[in-house]
Amino acid sequence: LERIHVVTTYGSPKLYVKIVNDNGRRIVSRALRFTTKKRARVSHQGLYRMDKATDSDRRNFLERIEQKMAKI
Repeated sequence: LERIHVVTTYGSPKLYVKIVNDNGRRIVSRALRFTTKKRARVSHQGLYRMDKATDSDRRNFLERIEQKMAKI
């Protein structure tokens, strides 16, 4: 089974991104599926409110990405 893991950052809060349908994530996920396996499993991690994120927030986000990648 092929896997795609999308990592994105947003300037907006998570709730706002969900309300506007998270088009960025959908576009990236679809484009990657189109160029790879259409039946690939897609997962996502996002850092929201990037412009207000602290150094600690960014470090924690990177650690979560590393943990996720180690499992794949």
